[in-house]
Amino acid sequence: MMEEDSSYENAKRRALRFLAYRPRSVFEIRTKLASLGFGASTVAKVIDRFSELGYLDDENVARQWALNYARNRLWGNMKIAAQLRKLGIPERAIEGAIAEARREIGEKKAIEKIIEKRFPDRLTSHKISAKEKQRLVRHLIGKGFAPGAVYEILEG
Repeated sequence: MMEEDSSYENAKRRALRFLAYRPRSVFEIRTKLASLGFGASTVAKVIDRFSELGYLDDENVARQWALNYARNRLWGNMKIAAQLRKLGIPERAIEGAIAEARREIGEKKAIEKIIEKRFPDRLTSHKISAKEKQRLVRHLIGKGFAPGAVYEILEG
């Protein structure tokens, strides 16, 4: 029993150190502790305790990252969702986080910001070459925007 308590305390310290850098998902903590050799029951106890204390909250982590990706990186919904899935965020939390981020900066506004950044002269002249347009479409789709939304804004 003493050895189990020691392992639990050590796992808690490691998890706290990992959380000190930035908020983490339950999946990230579980994966990190397991990779450090902690047993499944010890990991589960740490996750349960940290969830009770509010240190682990997948919905909060999803909201923070979705807003960051939408506002600062100007990513589309598909890329944001893919990145949140890599963090092990549950699908229901991903949908809510993206919806909340889009209340602050919609996809249309993000696409317009990217266009303004890449083609500042487009504000005065609506003509860009077909090659530039193709490059812009590829860039926007690569940032996770739906092709329909991209074409709608470029044609509008």
